[in-house]
Amino acid sequence: MAETGKESSPSRKELKKQRSSLAPVSIRTEGDRSFKVLLAILVGMSACFVFIENGLHPGFLIFVPLIVWTVLRKDYRRALIGSETILTIAFVCYAVILTILMIMIRKRFPIPLYLAYFTFGVVLARALGPLTDRNLGQLIFLSLGLILINCVLSNHVIFGILLPIYFFVFMATLYKFHLAKHRRSPGMAAAEPEENTPRRRWQLNLAKYAVAMVILAAIMFVFLPRPFTVFPALRAAMATGASLADLSRQISYGDMLGMAGRNRIAFLVRFRDQAPTSPPYWRGRVLDQTDGYRWFMSRRMRLGDTFYRRHSHVETMYEILPVRLQSRSVYVYGLPTAVYEKRGTPVPINRMGEVVVDSPFLVSDSYTVYAIQEPLKEDFPRNPRFVDTAGVTEQLAKVASEWTAGATTPKEKADAIMARFQRDFSYELEPVPPPAGDHPLEYFLLKGRKGNCQHFAGSMALLLRSVGVPSRVAEGFLGMEPTDTKGEYLVRFAAAHAWVEAILDGQHWTRLDPTPPDPNRLFRSIVWNKLNDIYDRAEYSWIKMVVNFDRTDQRLIFKRITGLFSGDASLRSLLPSGTKGLIIAAIAALILAAVAVLIIRQRIRAGNDLSALYMDTMKALAKKGVLTEVHSWHEQNTREVEKRAPQARASFSDFMQAYLQSRFRPSAGVSRQELLKLRDALFQQLERPHLAG
Repeated sequence: MAETGKESSPSRKELKKQRSSLAPVSIRTEGDRSFKVLLAILVGMSACFVFIENGLHPGFLIFVPLIVWTVLRKDYRRALIGSETILTIAFVCYAVILTILMIMIRKRFPIPLYLAYFTFGVVLARALGPLTDRNLGQLIFLSLGLILINCVLSNHVIFGILLPIYFFVFMATLYKFHLAKHRRSPGMAAAEPEENTPRRRWQLNLAKYAVAMVILAAIMFVFLPRPFTVFPALRAAMATGASLADLSRQISYGDMLGMAGRNRIAFLVRFRDQAPTSPPYWRGRVLDQTDGYRWFMSRRMRLGDTFYRRHSHVETMYEILPVRLQSRSVYVYGLPTAVYEKRGTPVPINRMGEVVVDSPFLVSDSYTVYAIQEPLKEDFPRNPRFVDTAGVTEQLAKVASEWTAGATTPKEKADAIMARFQRDFSYELEPVPPPAGDHPLEYFLLKGRKGNCQHFAGSMALLLRSVGVPSRVAEGFLGMEPTDTKGEYLVRFAAAHAWVEAILDGQHWTRLDPTPPDPNRLFRSIVWNKLNDIYDRAEYSWIKMVVNFDRTDQRLIFKRITGLFSGDASLRSLLPSGTKGLIIAAIAALILAAVAVLIIRQRIRAGNDLSALYMDTMKALAKKGVLTEVHSWHEQNTREVEKRAPQARASFSDFMQAYLQSRFRPSAGVSRQELLKLRDALFQQLERPHLAG
């Protein structure tokens, strides 16, 4: 067949391959190991952060090692799997399936969580493709995007501890990437001494960038408005994310609250005046409806009935600071007359004496409570819901009748039931469950006779109702423990409790606690409790001083600074209360930073040592193939260089002579700069073609 003499034009596939082959890739195949390690750490950390709290499903963790492995691969020019087109199609399919599953499973479309899954998929697709300079830059900033998304999804203390490490690695990665893209050409080597290049100053520059970042972040954190004030729903979402436990709005006769970590701190209390001498009852929700198997709140509007009965001469004032318990109920000691959140806005108190946060604007990291030690008055003591006998079986009614035989008044009936519980029953946190088909309270009262506070409170309230005494169940906490700070106490989840409130005098609710003492209330060692307390306080400080930092804290800081300059306040007043642990942590961080600076300085000085320069030169010759290995004796290195690179014999001899003089004859005055010039001349000679022996 005759030739047409016309050259065939390249296909689209070939053109695309040519363009991809011409795309700049500054990262060398054999070199830039430090950049690859930093990039792997950076992307791996950002991917793992999204799994800390409220983020991706743990099953996605299997992709994190794959991402790290792709970043550490040798050849960045080729895609690891398929091609960019295949990866793009796969990612589009992933995004469509993700959208459908998110709507079907969650019945809604949570934008932050969707962005986390979406960005994670982009990171994976980008890491599997060719890593050109443009794609590497995208991968670095996609990792930053994952961090920003996680700032919305998580406020966990672990995230706060690791975040500064991430930013340091982020700056180091950007800096090494900059050096790789602006690598010196061989002709520039002799013109600029190496100790003046950015490679020898990267530690100092990183330190400068880190200090500047900390100062800028501190200024922005203190002075810029916080988003929680503008978007209160975000504050509520953050508070929900921080919740590690919340008491239920109902109780059943299973395991006590179903909570792990019962010895963790639920909340802190700070009394302004004298603290109570007897174990206080911290009252939360009131449960007034039952079906015989559980107690729960009836469906009624109980918000907005705010009342204030201020009695300043008999009021007790204290501050509630939630730690691991984030609840819409504020647990109070006594009858609250006024409750204020941190910014001074009053929190509603309803006719049941409950303090319920009914608006995201009122979600706070601390509440100031004014209370009196008086019983709550019930305006309608014969309200049908308080004497509702729903759930009272024939056996329960028979037990109530037998136990209260001979009692005529409500108080006598309550005393008779209390006495029977205290005499014939014992406490057990996790009692043996009743056989299948048995009523839980009938089994508890007639056979088991062992149970926790839910069994005692629920059964007593039903027994009282069966004999005509208005009653209900209250849930909360009982007791507190002193801390090292004067006037401060902590309440653990182990103190979670339930009791009975009944009307015995015709108009007031009387607290009745039929539960016997728990002999194993503190079931863990003191050392373990202390370790848990340290972690809980650190987490509380993180949430209070970082996550929930808002305009109120800003105004308080400005007020203290103004008072300092006017002489009305001392320097110590600038520190928030309860920051002793943070000060110790800050001092420890400063010590670690000083040690790190000393180590870096020692490394820099070691790099300036002429012996270190000699070893670096020999290693460079080994990488170039001039030396098979770095030998221990100078003569061995000299003989091998003269044999394998004869064109560089004179340059290598000059370098070795200068080095040996600098080491064994300091009076010769050979400087590091002169030795660097001789080394650069040696490298230039090695660039010339030569015949290996």
